[in-house]
Amino acid sequence: MRQETKVPVTTQPPRRLRYVLAAAAAALALGWWWSRSSDEPTSPDAAGARGRDRDGGDRVATALDRMRDARHRIGPRGMPKPSMRGDLAHVTGKVIDHTAEKPVPNVEVVFAGPDGEASATTGADGSYAIDVAPAAYRAYVRGDGVISVGFAGPERLPGPPVASRAGAPDDTLAPTIAIARDQDHVDLEVEEGGVVNGRVFDRAGHPVVGAIVRARGNERPVLGTDVAETGLDGTFHLELPVGGWSLEATHADYAGIAPGEGEPWVSVSPAQVASIDLTMVAGCIVRGHVIAADGGPAADGAVEVGQGDNGFAPAGQIDADGEFRWSTLETGPVLLRAWPWKSPPSVAQTFTCSEGARFDAEFRLSTANPDLDGSIATADGRPAPGAFIDVWALTPGGMSQQERADADGNWAVYTLPAGDYLVTATVDGAGQVQRRITVPAHGVALGLSGTGTVVGTTKGLDEGMVALMFGACSTGDVDVPNMTAAATRLAPVHGGHFRIDGVPACQLDIAARAGSQTEVQSVTVTKDREASVSFDLTPPHEVAIHGHVYRADGKPAVGARINTMRDGDDEIGGVTTGSDGSYQVTTSTGDSIIASVEAEVGGVTVPRDAQNGATLDIHLSRDDYEGEIQEPGDEGVIEEHTVEASAGTGDVGVADPGAPDVGANEPGDIDIN
Repeated sequence: MRQETKVPVTTQPPRRLRYVLAAAAAALALGWWWSRSSDEPTSPDAAGARGRDRDGGDRVATALDRMRDARHRIGPRGMPKPSMRGDLAHVTGKVIDHTAEKPVPNVEVVFAGPDGEASATTGADGSYAIDVAPAAYRAYVRGDGVISVGFAGPERLPGPPVASRAGAPDDTLAPTIAIARDQDHVDLEVEEGGVVNGRVFDRAGHPVVGAIVRARGNERPVLGTDVAETGLDGTFHLELPVGGWSLEATHADYAGIAPGEGEPWVSVSPAQVASIDLTMVAGCIVRGHVIAADGGPAADGAVEVGQGDNGFAPAGQIDADGEFRWSTLETGPVLLRAWPWKSPPSVAQTFTCSEGARFDAEFRLSTANPDLDGSIATADGRPAPGAFIDVWALTPGGMSQQERADADGNWAVYTLPAGDYLVTATVDGAGQVQRRITVPAHGVALGLSGTGTVVGTTKGLDEGMVALMFGACSTGDVDVPNMTAAATRLAPVHGGHFRIDGVPACQLDIAARAGSQTEVQSVTVTKDREASVSFDLTPPHEVAIHGHVYRADGKPAVGARINTMRDGDDEIGGVTTGSDGSYQVTTSTGDSIIASVEAEVGGVTVPRDAQNGATLDIHLSRDDYEGEIQEPGDEGVIEEHTVEASAGTGDVGVADPGAPDVGANEPGDIDIN
């Protein structure tokens, strides 16, 4: 369990990245992974109410070629017999519609590996069979009306969509699986998809050729169909999962889409093709170069915009050759500066923006001494080039920043106020590191933890496949957002056992899902050793539950309101306790039963193996209590289900997983509300 000490919110905004906003977007992204709702939004409001709105943070995929890294392999604890097909392994499974929970026929299953792709077509029952060489693979699906999706990590540097992303597949978004021998039950989930056709014009009604249009959401199609380039007639074509999506467009000659009532938004449905026209306007564009202190081009980094008394915030990217382009639809003076990696920021410059204004600018960097510097290396002492270093302020007046190590693993942080900080880094395949440091500090050597193995059992699933996601590593007393990609790993289950190698050596939460069942457990992984975890993935069944509700003073809670919740949504309301505090409801195993009266609230989770007529008592706590639902028989609580009381009303709501409080309900804390 995590301690209740929280990282304080700093008085200045983070450099280059709004960590909290990115964290909230990532938390929303995780919500899809265990959501089983079949309702689809028909408007922005409806989408948000159902948790299906695709409009979250930017989801720019990082080109991490993890499937080719032997340190990232997923394999079963007990393997089937070797294949009789020479060096090939025989893999079978089904393609399942995630929402409808039904098989999908006549679609292409793709296993992308180090030597290219292998593919097979599903039969009428959604099943497939494929022979592949033993290796680590990314598995996804191609087919009309369905889409394989995945989640990218938080956007380190904000930027517009680029032409190279238009329709370009990115198999790093697909789940990973290691195939060593013959393997059955490798089921792959897809989302039901729809089509968006549109046109992009200028204010005069002329088509805009070569505009890049991107649908923004919490997930991305593996095949890159969320980004498109307009043709000679200004038309574009997108294929997206069903739901609500916001759109953005960029072009060298235009600043963006004409302002209206919010961002352009489109509802995607399988029943009809969605259509939308976008108008691009000239706006204000600032182009230029960033010059390093030695006179050469600066490395990549961020363009930042002034936020008045709140300092600066990231607003664009610097290319590897030092060039940049920044645009806005706003008018009036704007304050910009450049801040490349491993350097101090440039002097800020003011640009007076108006419709059609164009500026050529040059930002020059000066020499300065870092306030914090050091190196980062793997557990065996090798440099970790390109590793991201996240610096979190622990004292008021601090400035949370991010940096990046160079080719030799060296890093340096500039313009960092004195104080206490938590320095963290996670490198795929090499583990993580977290250090408390008082700034100024120099020569700080960060050593990554390495990786270990998780062996698990799956109650309710004897043979099949379990999908797993990992939260952020925890220090035990400080929670920080998870700044890594929330990749899904598929682990074969044999005899109720599975095994995962290449897990960061640290304390972390693991979410496991099979079918409609999801459970989260905490585990401490040690380098080169095995850690054990157990998941109850027993399918739900309906049960009648009764019990008593007791107030904080131990007396029966008369007239307490009873709700049952599934996936954070109220299923049943209006039931109240009797004169002795007793209640009775019919619900499903795995659901949560919440009781509230006046300013007291409490709850309990129905065990997955509960039988009809089971007794579950509920104990309430006083107001201002951010209650956590009790596990029957446990004196503690589980952090995965959080409720909060509205004092004096008895109303109960689910705590917002994206609340802007660093350390509370951040992604990586894996909240399954």
